[in-house]
Amino acid sequence: MKHSRDPNAVTVSWPSARSLLDGYIISISSESLMREEILPSTQRTFTFNSLSPGTDFLISIMTNKGLKRTHPTVLMVSTYPDPSDLLIWGQEENMICLSWKLSEGRFEKFQISYCMPSRKENLIKVIVYGNKAKVKKLTLGMDYMFQVKTVKGKGYSVSVMKKVPIKPEQPEKLRAFNISTHSFSLHWSLPSGHVERYQVDLVPDSGFVTIRDLGGGEYQVDVSNVVPGTRYDITISSISTTYSSPVTRIVTTNATKPGPPVFLAGERVGSAGILLSWNTPPNPNGRIISYIVKYKEVCPWMQTVYTQVRAKPDSLEVLLTNLNPGTTYEIK
Repeated sequence: MKHSRDPNAVTVSWPSARSLLDGYIISISSESLMREEILPSTQRTFTFNSLSPGTDFLISIMTNKGLKRTHPTVLMVSTYPDPSDLLIWGQEENMICLSWKLSEGRFEKFQISYCMPSRKENLIKVIVYGNKAKVKKLTLGMDYMFQVKTVKGKGYSVSVMKKVPIKPEQPEKLRAFNISTHSFSLHWSLPSGHVERYQVDLVPDSGFVTIRDLGGGEYQVDVSNVVPGTRYDITISSISTTYSSPVTRIVTTNATKPGPPVFLAGERVGSAGILLSWNTPPNPNGRIISYIVKYKEVCPWMQTVYTQVRAKPDSLEVLLTNLNPGTTYEIK
């Protein structure tokens, strides 16, 4: 006699009898249940429904012909509830916490099994009591398959499964070096665990990025064609199949003298003003912070000190006021 089960039902099946018979008598019993069914001779399977989960049952089947009955074939079977509402929470580095809802019925313990499918390793099995467990010493950056099932005696329920990705660790010992006006480099070491690849992000997003594997778990990124005198936020992330773990460094490239403005022009405004305008230098050599305008009288009187005016970087003109009418000025 064969059987299958779930938390609330048991299905049994049997081969046909070798002799003529009137039918079958099948029964199921437990400490609180007794049920008997009379079946026709053509039937080969029967399902007992609405059973209590986590309960041991005795199932017997016999044939009858007239008033005669054969000796019963007996089967011991239990309904084991599957763990429900399996949750993964509280991941900290190489440890995770699992919890699940306790099912109805009597049970003794649960079995947790897990492995890394990509490495085709054997299942690691742990027996726990209660509905919570911590699993430690997991490999960072890998995907695990967890299974939890109810255990009672030598029997067990169907497994509840959940795929759990473990975050990779950040790149280690990240440092910047070779900082110049137009380039810089960063170096880091392979963290513990597994890393699929590395990703480099720049803010602002300008420059060419080249990642190099130096061997021995050492890596370097060279960033070229950057802007002088500019602050860059560089984020290097360890990438797994599901997660990424970033670490950020700030690099400010060396500043150089900016190029001069071009197409300087002046237009007289009234008798005591000049509207001065210019264009951005073609080679600013970095980010322009401001423009400085200096001017002084040269005729009919020669001044020795320049008057200075500062203009914002997004402004390409400035109005000079309170000038002396009929006077020549030197402006730069």
